[in-house]
Amino acid sequence: MKSLKQIRKVKKVKDTLGISENYKTWIVSGASFLSAMLVKKAAEVLWKVTTHRDPPKNPADRDVSWGDALAWTLITGVFVNVVRLLIRRNVSIGIDE
Repeated sequence: MKSLKQIRKVKKVKDTLGISENYKTWIVSGASFLSAMLVKKAAEVLWKVTTHRDPPKNPADRDVSWGDALAWTLITGVFVNVVRLLIRRNVSIGIDE
């Protein structure tokens, strides 16, 4: 738990820099966006290593098999959203403190 002195110091820094309450939204959104991009890139590398093929660019394309389309959609959807949730919660907690 932060002391009153630490809370006042953080408030003083925010006031000095002119940071409004909207900064939290921008920081959380930016961190979520960057993390989603990194996770998607990591999923692409993992796909290439395990399947020795490029990941589907468009899973809805008829040239992509159903198995590949479903696997890619599940992998990217689950991992990107789980990491986004973790980032949003942890960044929000860190900003609020």
